[in-house]
Amino acid sequence: MIFECLKDLVPTYLSEKMSKRSDIHTYTTRSNNDLNLPRCRTVTAQRFFFYHAVKHYNSLSPETKLCKALASFKRSPKAELCK
Repeated sequence: MIFECLKDLVPTYLSEKMSKRSDIHTYTTRSNNDLNLPRCRTVTAQRFFFYHAVKHYNSLSPETKLCKALASFKRSPKAELCK
């Protein structure tokens, strides 16, 4: 779902929720290309789909994040796990 939001394959109201850290601030950091993790004040809020999806997307390898097609994006993490 996150991949589809980033590639604008879903309605705009879902795509607008995604923002990179480089859009938030102009500092050059190692993780400026990661997605901005929403701030959650409670543990209950951290159980929602959007929080977990962004957190897991940020933990993917850079090669997986650079995939252009959905099929190759789905195959890449599986290949990483098998290594």
